[in-house]
Amino acid sequence: CCLRKTQPDDRAPAPFAPSEENALPRLAAIESALSDTRFAWHGPADGDGDVYYRIQGPTLIIEFSTEGGIAADGGHYHSVYRDPTDEYGGAL
Repeated sequence: CCLRKTQPDDRAPAPFAPSEENALPRLAAIESALSDTRFAWHGPADGDGDVYYRIQGPTLIIEFSTEGGIAADGGHYHSVYRDPTDEYGGAL
């Protein structure tokens, strides 16, 4: 019903289309809070096993987690990207 193959000429509607114009304001917001941004890592340094990292600042949260290591031939990945200043339901 609702799934379709995308064609090479399909474009995301503005303002969601990737472009430098759309990215620059977001990049400026992240850079302005860079001194308040932190990085956390859990897992082996060689990537042989489950790993988790989190980058968190006032305007950015990125999480990445693996099960089974980060080797090209194995592993199962989860990732999250959020802007905590623009959360769903935040205006309620």
